[in-house]
Amino acid sequence: MRVLIAGGSGYIGRRLAGSLAADRHDIVSLSRRPESAPSQSGVRFVKWDARTAEGDWVNELAGAQGIINLAGASIGKG
Repeated sequence: MRVLIAGGSGYIGRRLAGSLAADRHDIVSLSRRPESAPSQSGVRFVKWDARTAEGDWVNELAGAQGIINLAGASIGKG
């Protein structure tokens, strides 16, 4: 199954993406800064900015069977 995860580079998103990738799902993580996201086996990072809807994410919607939104403001940094 192909799954897009918005916020896939966050605390919860990384773990979910890793778990789904381990189960052999095709994971696309939508991230504001994919170049700085930690590398994960089986996870591909694509640029997406929730505030402006800019990035390369639109083409990733084709063929996706699931979309999970975990994007939000960081609560870890005061």
